[in-house]
Amino acid sequence: MFLVKDGALYTPEANEILHGVSRGHVIELAGRLGIDAHEGRLQPYDLMLADEAFVTASSYQMLPVVRFEGRPVGDGVVGPVYRRLLTAWGADVGVDIVQQAKALRDKYGE
Repeated sequence: MFLVKDGALYTPEANEILHGVSRGHVIELAGRLGIDAHEGRLQPYDLMLADEAFVTASSYQMLPVVRFEGRPVGDGVVGPVYRRLLTAWGADVGVDIVQQAKALRDKYGE
């Protein structure tokens, strides 16, 4: 889980979650892009106050969170920090991840 507040990333302390490869890659990307990344204790309230949020996993790289407990996170849409990180991830692997997802949606339906 990552939260974005005022352009900076926040993620739970490493001793509270799995040390995932995807999580580590996002932290590395953030450093390369000049995005501050902080580890700390996060509470549900922090998510309610976040500008953006997303989760990571090996199966889907990054997935935005636009609602939490029926309320929008930030503006309720995919945010600019998420988009920058996803674009950088795609550049690293040589794939336009968004375009690939749209093509799969079109092929198999939503």
